[in-house]
Amino acid sequence: MDARTATGVEAVAGSEFGAYQIVRLIGRGGMGAVYEAVDRQDGRRVALKVLDHNLDTADNRKRFLREGRLAASINHPNTVYIYGTEEIAGDPVIVMELVAGGTLEQRVQDGGPLPISDAVEAALEITAGLEAAASIGILHRDVKPSNCFLSRDGAVKVGDFGLSISTEARGESNITAAGLFLGTPSFSSPEQLLGEPLDLRADIYAVGVTLYYLLTGKLPHGGVTAVQVVAAALNKPATPPRARRPDIPSELDAVVLRCLARKPTDRFQTYDALRAALEPLQATTFEPAPRSLRAAAMVVDWLLVSPMGWAAELAASHFAVPLNHPLRFLMTFVSIVLYFALSEGVWGMSLGKWLTGLRVVHGEGTRVGVPRAAARATMIFGTLHLAGYLVTALTLSSPTSIQALSGLLPLLPLALFVSARRRNGYAGLHDLLTGTRVVRPVRRARPRAVAQHALEFEPIPAGAPRIGPYAVLGPIPEASGPEWAIGFDERLHRRVWIRQSGPETPLPLPVIQNLGRPGRLRWVNGRRSAEENYDAYEALDGGPLRSSQMAPRPWIVVRGWLFDLAEEMAVAEQDGTLPPVLALDRVWITASGRAILLDFPAPGASNTAANPLPLRNPIQMVAQTAWFGLTGNEATAPAQLGEFPPVPLPLYAREALAGIIAHPEETRTRLLEVATRPATITRRRRFTLLAATGAPALLIATFMVGMVGVWARMAREHPDLAALGTRLQQYDAVIHGIAGGTTDAEVKRTRRALEVTIAGRFRRTVLDPATWVSSTAAMLNVLSFRATAQRIVAEHPEATEQDAIQAEEQLSRASLPSGVASLRQLPLLESAIFVLYNVFWMVALGSVLCALLFRGGLFIHALGIEFVTADGRPASRPRLVGRSAPLVVLMAIPFLFMGTGIRSIGMVAGEVAALGLLLAGAAYALVQPDRGILDRIARTWMVPR
Repeated sequence: MDARTATGVEAVAGSEFGAYQIVRLIGRGGMGAVYEAVDRQDGRRVALKVLDHNLDTADNRKRFLREGRLAASINHPNTVYIYGTEEIAGDPVIVMELVAGGTLEQRVQDGGPLPISDAVEAALEITAGLEAAASIGILHRDVKPSNCFLSRDGAVKVGDFGLSISTEARGESNITAAGLFLGTPSFSSPEQLLGEPLDLRADIYAVGVTLYYLLTGKLPHGGVTAVQVVAAALNKPATPPRARRPDIPSELDAVVLRCLARKPTDRFQTYDALRAALEPLQATTFEPAPRSLRAAAMVVDWLLVSPMGWAAELAASHFAVPLNHPLRFLMTFVSIVLYFALSEGVWGMSLGKWLTGLRVVHGEGTRVGVPRAAARATMIFGTLHLAGYLVTALTLSSPTSIQALSGLLPLLPLALFVSARRRNGYAGLHDLLTGTRVVRPVRRARPRAVAQHALEFEPIPAGAPRIGPYAVLGPIPEASGPEWAIGFDERLHRRVWIRQSGPETPLPLPVIQNLGRPGRLRWVNGRRSAEENYDAYEALDGGPLRSSQMAPRPWIVVRGWLFDLAEEMAVAEQDGTLPPVLALDRVWITASGRAILLDFPAPGASNTAANPLPLRNPIQMVAQTAWFGLTGNEATAPAQLGEFPPVPLPLYAREALAGIIAHPEETRTRLLEVATRPATITRRRRFTLLAATGAPALLIATFMVGMVGVWARMAREHPDLAALGTRLQQYDAVIHGIAGGTTDAEVKRTRRALEVTIAGRFRRTVLDPATWVSSTAAMLNVLSFRATAQRIVAEHPEATEQDAIQAEEQLSRASLPSGVASLRQLPLLESAIFVLYNVFWMVALGSVLCALLFRGGLFIHALGIEFVTADGRPASRPRLVGRSAPLVVLMAIPFLFMGTGIRSIGMVAGEVAALGLLLAGAAYALVQPDRGILDRIARTWMVPR
């Protein structure tokens, strides 16, 4: 029975159409009908697209055949695969992969709008397929739910490239006339409706309409007729999907509306940008943030907000706001809360959380919003700052109490984490009360684009032999035998691999013929007859895993191979399609980095391995691939499982490889987990480490240098108060036995002179109550000596200013510290160098101590970083101490130039040199984040834990 729809006769089960047996009618499109059919020669089930006989004009025939060519040039898990084109009874036919799960349109019609997570996942898969097409210059121009097909495993495949165009077509005329509209109005962009030039942003618009339909079951622009739909699309903004379905997150609503922007410049400009906006909205992309990363993010954020508090304090001091005034507290508190409210409320993360890869979310993963983020920050910093305000108030009457309470202040915010448990994602009280949680996004590994060049033209040599429908271009380079050749499909303009065999070799089983998984080589067609015997496969780029050019590869590359193989073998073992022989020479690595499992030795695979015997099971296959890929040497691989390659690896990778002894499905699950974890130390992670290590020192130094300037200004404006502060510091040093003379008599005379000076010269200042609520007194270090000053004045009521002058003459000959006065007397630049150097000197000593106590450092462990040696084993404490020792040597350089004066020119130059070398080393660490200068000296590698 005729399969053409133009006659009005429906194809029925069992009817024949050329070499195919019709099973059923799948559906009709704009140019023809699609049937499920069985190839009677090899038994494979396919989909046949037949041009409608009523549309069989020269232009439509060209357009129909061009659809096959364009679609055949794309080979991606999210596009429908084209096996070939042919003519049956004079009718053009496209032979396609059978995608048996129906379309997205049918799914919505049968079950209503999709769950939000399913709709987002479908949009991401559509985006991946279109991106593969765009990578070779193909615009689809007719993206819609009815052209998006569902495979049995739920994957979405973009099909029906009937209206597609190639921006890189060579040798083909443009069939579509300029200004002519072709497409589906409801899913077409405004520029497409107007017949204007198109680019990928037109397809992005169609993705937005499709996602809108999947979420709501409706179209963004209403209208009974096509004219009304077009008018609405051109003149009216789309109805927000959230207005029709309130549970749609506002972020997703914004993504859809941006796709539907009438101006192309207002949409996402690339598929990368669209994918980046959609991925955070997946329901399964978050895991609880580790406590170590939360602590590291808090440290970084604290370093950032501290200057805000300091700035508020300086502003309060500048305007003479008393220390116990609530305004001083509010200025500091509000500035810090605003930082977190805006960063976490608008972007979902503060800078500290961004650097550590964390995010604050609400509910199922939506942004928390400014009010909720402000409430969360208020609970954290309100506790700390309110306590600080109360303690500051106590300073006025009890200097000793502030010292005791100040030590407890850092512990107060920790009380918020009494509720933190593994089962609740380590949520603190502030998280529970605000309905927020701190998470780490987990990016799902998506199929990498594999595409040939669109409309590729090959020069066919004169007299080239033919095998089946293919012209033979020559042998596959480096193929091990003459049975392999490269063929060219002149209808689809693409290459194939041809493997010739004898008539006794059976065709692959139907289940193998129908395989369309990304981890397996696809069989295109084949024939067994007296004249020719061959099998045609898709032509792959790249090369065999086991080749003479194979060199050791980094973990970030090899882990992708392992996951590809584990996923394919786990599925193959379930459906009975696992190859009978597993060996490394049956793995092909594509140019895009995918590992493809073959049923036969790969063309060009090396046979020089020391142990070419087939592997016993899929687990051993994965383990051997890991060993060979990471070391480049199969001969050294262990005979038993449970060992890891002797190369620097992340600790989690080492544990995963050492534990590959289970079922293929368990291995796949384990490798999927490690595929989402950092493979290397990124520059962002390294910057976070440098910031967390050096920023405290830099901030302290900056604060101290700033204070030097403030002290100098206040000393000029309040000379008496500054002098009082200096004398009180000197008095404190004398009574503690660290100054004043070498004998008891000298110390006693110096102490008496200081008391007379303070009582005789500064009596009015000490007795004035305004002094002790002055921010200037706090800045000049007078406030903490209030009780001492008042006692001295009370004990020496007879001291006069004349007595003070005589006492100061005596003090000029005494050995007394100058307090902060010496630092104030230095030039500002030299003060900055002096302070910065001394702070980093303490950091250098601290790094050695941390290497000894914590095997690397506190921030190292908080950021999930480990040091390993060349064989992948964790570095020892002595080695890590040796790694930090050069910092101490570096910071000791200025002592070589000390000379006779403690602030000699040579020492200042030495400080500048040490700081410059330290900065250069930090810059080099950012360029080589996994192996800085210290690591090269100590022969260590920095890897993720």
